[in-house]
Amino acid sequence: MQHASADPQDLPEDLLEFRRRYRQDVVGAYYNGVAHLLFVICVSTTVIGFAIWRLDGSFWRDLATVPITFVVANFVEYWGHRIPMHHRVRGMQMMFHRHTLEHHQFFTERWMTCRTQRDYKIVLFPPVMLFFYLGLVALPIGLLLYFFNRPNVAWLYVATTTFYFLQYESLHYCYHLDDESWIANLPIVHSLREHHRVHHNKALMAKCNFNITWPIADFVFRTIQRDRKDEEPDASGENSGDE
Repeated sequence: MQHASADPQDLPEDLLEFRRRYRQDVVGAYYNGVAHLLFVICVSTTVIGFAIWRLDGSFWRDLATVPITFVVANFVEYWGHRIPMHHRVRGMQMMFHRHTLEHHQFFTERWMTCRTQRDYKIVLFPPVMLFFYLGLVALPIGLLLYFFNRPNVAWLYVATTTFYFLQYESLHYCYHLDDESWIANLPIVHSLREHHRVHHNKALMAKCNFNITWPIADFVFRTIQRDRKDEEPDASGENSGDE
């Protein structure tokens, strides 16, 4: 994990000022990005490990649960990113604010790198989001499946949804590492980073490359863009695109 200790000297003045204010006003004095990342990894792997431990010997009959859950989660990720994170939706304004007005202002297409571990706050979901996700996504459907006498399906579902959250956070974290880090230069990570980098073009962010993880839904809905065209972004930070 490589980070420089300060923003580069050629950073635009408005971006430099936004980063300075965010670090001063939003990132708490006691925030530790490494602890935040480890919390996500440890809680997620504990839940996944427990779910796998609870499987019985006939679980192989229900393995189709894994790819089905994974693909459904990919489409949920896509629409969750495309709509409330990039458009003001009543009751979900906080998602728009944190994503479009903060994350996309802190990181632009040319300036994607965390400078210190304290910048992880603008990359990772708040820690409470993991419990929110487990409580509203993994637990209710898992319990429903369990009480319909499908315990293996329930545990495979819980393991897969939790793994999906973990890989979302981990991959997004990798996209904002320094370009020279060894993780960033792994072939598959490099390809996904470029997919995400295009999305950080302010003129394109509400139009394309909405999958943070694997661009399955982007492919289905034809919203993959590989080149970075110069277009004029909306002054508000929103772009109506094809919505």
